[in-house]
Order: sequence, then structure tokens, then C-alpha cells
Amino acid sequence: MNGPFPLRIAHVITTLDPGGAEHHLLELCRGLPRERFSHRVLVLKGEATLAPAFEAAGVAVDRVPLLGAADPTAAWRIAWRLAAWSPDVVHTHLFKAEVHGTLGAWLAGVPVRIATKHNEDQYLRSAGPRFIGRGIARLQNRVVAISQAVSGFAVGTGRLPAEKMRVIPYGIDAARAIPSRKEAQARLRAACGATEETHVFAAVGRLAAQKGHSDLLDALSRISPPPPVMAALIGAGPLEGELKSKAKSLGIEDRVRFLGFCPEAPELIAGADALVLPSRWEGFGMVLLEAMRVGVPIVATRVGAIPEVVADGETGRLVPAGDPPALAAAIREVVDDPRKGAAWGEAGRRRLRLHFTREKMCEAWAETYQEVVDRTAPSPPRQEPEKRCPRTTSAGLLSS
Repeated sequence: MNGPFPLRIAHVITTLDPGGAEHHLLELCRGLPRERFSHRVLVLKGEATLAPAFEAAGVAVDRVPLLGAADPTAAWRIAWRLAAWSPDVVHTHLFKAEVHGTLGAWLAGVPVRIATKHNEDQYLRSAGPRFIGRGIARLQNRVVAISQAVSGFAVGTGRLPAEKMRVIPYGIDAARAIPSRKEAQARLRAACGATEETHVFAAVGRLAAQKGHSDLLDALSRISPPPPVMAALIGAGPLEGELKSKAKSLGIEDRVRFLGFCPEAPELIAGADALVLPSRWEGFGMVLLEAMRVGVPIVATRVGAIPEVVADGETGRLVPAGDPPALAAAIREVVDDPRKGAAWGEAGRRRLRLHFTREKMCEAWAETYQEVVDRTAPSPPRQEPEKRCPRTTSAGLLSS
């Protein structure tokens, strides 16, 4: 990076509540070298639960609340915030932020506009959102997908230009301290009210249709003790009441624990016999990396990017989506052969360190930022930050 100032990056994200995209952004801000990159975050909705973690990392968080999904003022209000800070790059995350943030960056005259695609967004199957997404992509210099699956979906279903795409997988801090297995098991079993003999499988994620928790309950109902097997559902969401009713109707309510949102979820995962991710579709599944980091085997569905992360038969077992009997058989495989599960967990730890570390992710992002900046705005090294004003005509209308 040339010049005395770090590259200024403004991130616009729909929410800062716990989720894969939000935790990814936090890892990115923590991992990029501060002497080369500075960050600021604009969040559009939600409680911004993760804001204190960003601020602890030295990243300022501002709010530009959306006044409805189709807020006609959002792009202008974002533009004025961006003009005040004058970033070199605007990087957007999640669809609402991508639309309003990219328009705001264009209005503010920010030369480099990058978007990250974090999921196989199913609404892009509809003509309206797909039309909007393609229009916004014309204002973006680069679109980064978190997996080959997401990239293929964005190009094939979203009809985004393939020449603008790049794939940079998620990564996490592999060196973070790992709790002892015994302590983690005791903690998880205490949270679930389980005995030492109980096999506890953790399912971490929002209680929404995408994550396939209903299939997990069906699978659990097919596994007859002994030994006792329990599912710990870690997360909150709109289907919580429906899932609790289903567990009761299946007669397994005593074998399912709804633990809600838990900030200490990674520590709880470390005490599980395996992580179960029965998703119907999945852009990546950062929770997979958390399981691999602590050496916990994985049982998951063969959808989206999951086969890019989990090596079937090496670091876990993959089954078809929407197939409770196959899911039950995979869970039973871990229960019946603990040594196989332990071997899968250790292989997962090695795979993480080879492919999915924060360092590897940040190296790829540093290269991407620099490449797009150099290609888009070749200019002499900047000596003083310059102010920008949103582009308008004398009548205050959007100019071309």
C-alpha cells in the first residue's frame, strides 16, 4: 500500500446480529493489518448485538436505520455518511445493504464498490429481486462469493456477470484457545440437563426453514436408546414454537433442548459428540469451521458449499437434504463408533489449518482490495483525505 494513510474501507451490512456474514466481517476487520487498512461499519437494521465486539477491535459502528425494505431515502442517507468519511472502498454485505449501500457509494462518488455474496439467496429466483441485483451489479467493481457454490448460484440463478466474480472462503482464528474436552462436555451437559452417559449432538443456527431443524427432530425420533441421544439446538428464530410443538408430538421433548442464542456457542460445540447441520441450502456454514477448530466431527447435508468444507468420510458424514432416515443413520454412526468420530474431528482440525484460517482469508482480501483499487483508481499516493459530496445537479436531482 502506498502513501502514509491506510486504505479506508466502509462496510455496509444489513444487520450486526449474530450470523455467518456478521461474524465473517468481524474476523475480517480483526485480521487485516491496521497499518494498511482502516474500517468503519454502517448497519441498517436489527439490534446490532455484535457492535461492542467491533468497537473493541477499534472499528466504529454507525447506524443508518432502514425505513422499510424499499426505503427511498436510505441510499441518500448512506451517501451523506460516506461523504463525511470519504472512504476509498465501500464493501457491502447481504442483499438490502448491497442495494442501498452500493447506490449510496455511487452517489457519494466512492470509486471502488465491492459486494460479498454470503448465501444462495433464494429470493433471487424471483424476477424482481433478480432484476434489482443485476442492476446493482453494474455499479460494482467486484463481487466476491464465499464459496464456489454461492458463486455458481449468483451467476446461474442471479445472472450476475461471471467476469466480476471471485471466490474467497470464510476463515477463522485457528489459534484461539480450545477448551478441554472434559470441561466442554461437562458444560454442555449441564446446559442440557444431560447425564454423562448421554450422547449430545449440537445444532447451531437460526431456527428457520433453511437450517432443517425439523428434519433433525424426525431423525432423532428414529434413534431408539440405549444409549441415550439428545439434540441441543443453539440459536433463536421464528420456528422455535413450531419446533417445540413438533418435538412434543414426536414424543422426544425430553431429548431436545432449546438453548436459545448463546454467545458461548463455540465452547458448547467443543463438548458435543458431533455438530449436526441439516440445512436445506447453505452458502457456507461458518459453524462448520468452529467445529473443525475444536476437533468435533460433523454430520451435515450435502448442499451448497458444505461439501467444499466437509470431506465426506474424512472429517464427517454428509447425507442428502430432507432425508431424516439418512440423517439418523449418520448420527448413529458417530454414537456406535466413537473412535471414528474422534478421527474425523482430528482430520477436520487439520483441514481447517490448511484451508480455512483467518490469515488465508485476509491475505486473499488484502490482495483483492489492492487489485481493485489499483485497477479502478490509479492515481498518485494520497497525502490528505479528501471530502466528497453526494452527486447532485443544481436542482438536487441525481445526475449521470
